[in-house]
Amino acid sequence: MASQTLRSVKIHPDHAYVVAKTSNTANVRSGGLVIEAPNNVFLVLDQFFAPVVKLFTSAPAALSASTRVFIGKKRKGDDTPTFLPGVFTLHDFSDLTTAQQRDRDNRDTLVQDLGRGMVLREGEQMIIEFDGPDVIDWTQAGTAFEFNLGWSAV
Repeated sequence: MASQTLRSVKIHPDHAYVVAKTSNTANVRSGGLVIEAPNNVFLVLDQFFAPVVKLFTSAPAALSASTRVFIGKKRKGDDTPTFLPGVFTLHDFSDLTTAQQRDRDNRDTLVQDLGRGMVLREGEQMIIEFDGPDVIDWTQAGTAFEFNLGWSAV
């Protein structure tokens, strides 16, 4: 089911569906965000992903544009997530403010092809990991990692 036929929910680091928000480890592919589908809900991520991204270090300085982002799914009972084939860097986002990223004129240039989409059923998790030279400080003002998911009650 394409997410265009579902209700849309905007996910951000402080959303109720975000069950973990951790600082990554510099130069090691490591944690960031964990989103979990709640009871009686399923969530859909399209293959073509259009996030708004502005991440900072504790300095505060913008994260390196070379930082790579990985998105995967962890099913109940799995020890490790299975990641989508599409990986993207922060390069396209680094010179734009969040307002510019949300602007209709820029949106199409920021869409990332993840190779395929994913469906999260009740209790399944979306794992977002980062690999770059900087450590994310989720408490910095202006920090953003927002995207829309399709949403439906089961």
